[in-house]
Amino acid sequence: MGQNPKKLAEAEAGGVQSCDFASPTALELPDDAYLLATAGCDSLIKLWLIHYNKTAAVRAVVSLAAHGGGAASLLAWRAPPDRPADLEPADEEAAPPCFWTREGVTRWLRECVTRVPGSEMKLHEEEALIQRAEEANLMGSQLLSTSIETLLETFGYVGYMWKRNLHDLEWLRAPDAAPQQEQSAPHALRCPLSHRLMREPAFAADGFTYERANILEWFIAADGAVSPISGRRLHNTRVQLNYGVRDQLRAFLRS
Repeated sequence: MGQNPKKLAEAEAGGVQSCDFASPTALELPDDAYLLATAGCDSLIKLWLIHYNKTAAVRAVVSLAAHGGGAASLLAWRAPPDRPADLEPADEEAAPPCFWTREGVTRWLRECVTRVPGSEMKLHEEEALIQRAEEANLMGSQLLSTSIETLLETFGYVGYMWKRNLHDLEWLRAPDAAPQQEQSAPHALRCPLSHRLMREPAFAADGFTYERANILEWFIAADGAVSPISGRRLHNTRVQLNYGVRDQLRAFLRS
């Protein structure tokens, strides 16, 4: 049954809190059709098919349970699994590990291995490590598929750095949490955008912690530095790994 677009806000109990259009290239839709996801205070995610030909016709497609409480922000559409590897710099940071280029591997080494709190690695040691990774032409896909023993030999680690990199490689390859475990996770370990358990929690300039890929994709979709929580313009789109939340995540998943 079609609906007037003006009735969209009324279709979500308490009004629409956030919405997200699907990318035209992500779905096979007619030229005059659009797919919209909305989130409201009724804790539901609703999908709407919109046909526009001089006038707009809106039809509810499906309604999904989101999570407890109202949904203040929504990021429904992710890049397709065959996302190309030749990404722009902003897209590179938001890409999953399997699409990391050498720059992505370098970022991971610096943020997750050499510059974590308590690291004793000197700058020249870090540069030597990154050089070995570049000489081996390591990409994200190799971090996931090459044997850990081979990677550790490539990095040339000894002592405590060997153990640290071993743990981070295992974390990078770890499967998603089981549904029961994710359902029991505290909200502090969930991304405010996806409401899923985070894997790479990162601070944004608004002071909130998000799943790194989610907040970077949000900035790309918003075409600038806008907080998904407050809607306010931010000073920048830089994000920084939240080591405290990452440690809490690992402890929770080990429990």
